[in-house]
Amino acid sequence: MKSKKERYDGNLDHFIRDLYYRTSRRAKKRHLEFDLTIESLYKLYKNQQGKCDITDRKLALERGNLFRIAVTRKDPNKGYLINNVVLVGSFVAKMKQDYSDHLFIQLCQIVSSQYTNEEIE
Repeated sequence: MKSKKERYDGNLDHFIRDLYYRTSRRAKKRHLEFDLTIESLYKLYKNQQGKCDITDRKLALERGNLFRIAVTRKDPNKGYLINNVVLVGSFVAKMKQDYSDHLFIQLCQIVSSQYTNEEIE
């Protein structure tokens, strides 16, 4: 029998289904509104052309990949509603936490303005 990791790595349909269930449980646990469906997450992935909404980098399915698909809310004061969610890389979701997209990007710009490209590489 395949492990959970083997079932989801590389299989978008299974991954989206699992992402839906994980997100619905998170919303329920936090008592947040939730109107997503498996189909709406798949459509969101297609509309974003498989790219992170914030970094514009290709999203991944594999565990341990910084760009593994994650759901984040644009406005953290609202629930997991189709007009309030985007798909991002998992590291973006972890860094963003409960900040709005706008504030998160502003904070990233502040940090990045302190370094030149040579210092980062």
